[in-house]
Amino acid sequence: TVNNDTGKALCRVIEAGPNEDIDKLVRILIGAVGAAKRRISIMTPYFLPPRELELALQIAVLRGVKVDVLMPANNNLPIIKWAANHAMMDMLKIGVNCYFQPGAFVHSKLFIVDDTYVQIGSANFDPRSLRLNFELMVEVYDAEFASTMLTHFDQSLMASQAISYRQIAKRNIVYRLRD
Repeated sequence: TVNNDTGKALCRVIEAGPNEDIDKLVRILIGAVGAAKRRISIMTPYFLPPRELELALQIAVLRGVKVDVLMPANNNLPIIKWAANHAMMDMLKIGVNCYFQPGAFVHSKLFIVDDTYVQIGSANFDPRSLRLNFELMVEVYDAEFASTMLTHFDQSLMASQAISYRQIAKRNIVYRLRD
């Protein structure tokens, strides 16, 4: 717990890596998704969630939780963007909102649940990051910090382009096969 002039925040550092027997970070993310009541906001450069995390996000949407995923329009790894386009199909179909952030490649990682829980750090929403890389995340339980992060997220979202299921599905067969 940190006390300072602006308030009190409960924080926890999460270390994850291939040296662990369990997928700790994936399980923590699934737990946070399952606890969401109103909104989940995800900002990530690579959105290829493992199947169990993808299902948790889809179930959240079916429970009435708004799920927004913000990715860079210009990715430094084109093959990852192609794979993400394919992965987005099922997410968009079930009601996950996906957006591409214009401009230079954005490498920010931010995960917000409702208005109290934030996770920031080095992990991306892809299997390599969540299972094979050594990552460090920080959970922050604090409404004021969450509000600041949501403001940043929402400002980025307003400047971004929403992607529809129809846009992804109607792409040329060559692009769909590539993805």
